[in-house]
Amino acid sequence: MKQLLIALLLLCAISLSAVADIQVTYTGFTTEQQTAFEAAVALWEPLLNSPVPIKINARFQQVPGFVTLFVPNMIRNFAGAPQTNIWYCNALANALTGTELNPGEADMDIIVIPTPDHAWYYGVDGACPASNYDFVTEMFKAVAYGLGYMPSFYVQQGYGSYGMLNPSVLGLTTSFPWEDMQGQPAQYDTFVVNTSGQHLTDTALFPNPSPALNAQLSGGNLRFDGVTAIEYAGNTQPVLYAAAFNLARTARLNGSTYQDTENFPGVPTGILGGGWRFPAPIVLGILQDLGWTLSLNTLLYPPQNLSGVNQNGAVILNWDLPVTDYAVNAIHIYRDGTEIASSSDNLLSYTDYPTTGCSYEYYVKAQYSHGLSEASNSVTVYCSVSAEDQSLIPASNLKLSSAPNPFTHSTSLSCELSKAGDLQIGIYNLKGQKVRHLRSGNLNAGQHKLSWDGKDDQNRPLSSGIYFIRATSNGFTASQKVLLLR
Repeated sequence: MKQLLIALLLLCAISLSAVADIQVTYTGFTTEQQTAFEAAVALWEPLLNSPVPIKINARFQQVPGFVTLFVPNMIRNFAGAPQTNIWYCNALANALTGTELNPGEADMDIIVIPTPDHAWYYGVDGACPASNYDFVTEMFKAVAYGLGYMPSFYVQQGYGSYGMLNPSVLGLTTSFPWEDMQGQPAQYDTFVVNTSGQHLTDTALFPNPSPALNAQLSGGNLRFDGVTAIEYAGNTQPVLYAAAFNLARTARLNGSTYQDTENFPGVPTGILGGGWRFPAPIVLGILQDLGWTLSLNTLLYPPQNLSGVNQNGAVILNWDLPVTDYAVNAIHIYRDGTEIASSSDNLLSYTDYPTTGCSYEYYVKAQYSHGLSEASNSVTVYCSVSAEDQSLIPASNLKLSSAPNPFTHSTSLSCELSKAGDLQIGIYNLKGQKVRHLRSGNLNAGQHKLSWDGKDDQNRPLSSGIYFIRATSNGFTASQKVLLLR
């Protein structure tokens, strides 16, 4: 009996930690195209928890005006459904129940336009030309739609509706019997609200179909009212597209709101150049609000190369930000397993003043929009101070300032060294990527002036946002947060 219980516990643990197995059936794909599609699928598999394989039928078909199309297999009122009379994507329903509710059928069809208005780039190296559509990027997005990131809203002849879509309108025939939605909403629809908090699926306010619903869908005031999506959007409701009707964009993340942010991959329409091969934090939040259990640890990189030194009773910690596609919003500092500080202003260093005469273990974690990373490497520092220095607060060996801040064209930097030494100064973005090397070399003690023109190492103007100027010399680090406004 004991062995049986252990086996059951192991099975439960495996089930709870199971990642998805996405199985694709290809029609009309070359080997190169299949390789690119598999690269897109491989980005989702470690994130999704599903004991049931997710099945995709992928084929090429010319549909004017589109880059790619997706059709999810849908189900409602299944045993164990969280809500009645709501259409769930089959892939999610299978994951929630642990049962294949649609045996013999795909969970989604993905239809790829063979000759869109710009050519496909099938490389998996992320080097898509600016004039092409990146196949991996677009297929990565298409899988998200089939997982539930999709409304059923539609506008026709001045009437807005939901639960009335039929793929045949676009000349598509699905590989599975398409359900008549009977005017009942897709699960995603139930989270869509206007800026007054009114749900678009509230028929007392917006009959289905109706001109009133049309006004909401095209009035520029749609939001997503899901707890996790709001958290990942910085505790604000995600802004959805609600302008002139566009079937490909309606009620999904608004492009102009999230351009040049980590949430831009959630903008659904084909974007030339591509290269956004990571899920937008808001989309991850939406999928969790829908009911998906996600494993996000693989996306939350910890800080790197933590070091710590004792300087006259102060412990000076330095680290490198992880190289990631996501913005690091704050750093949490831990001493002996307890968080002692959190900083969103200085993401590169911290000075601690603990009790002297003891050894302390430190590590740091990175805070992202969608979660907290694992710990960095840990360092142990013995904090000692001589008797005559115990009452002194150690002076910094390196000072850094900038003005103006914020700036539009250039900012002047002042770096003061208390003694001669090698000085390294670089500019970093919120993703931990070094975008500009300003200078390196030995300098005398004293104050030194230089400037940064808001450009990267290739002399390209950087986009508006927060950047960090980091200077290191003689084992000390100083950093300065600056805001570039274009």
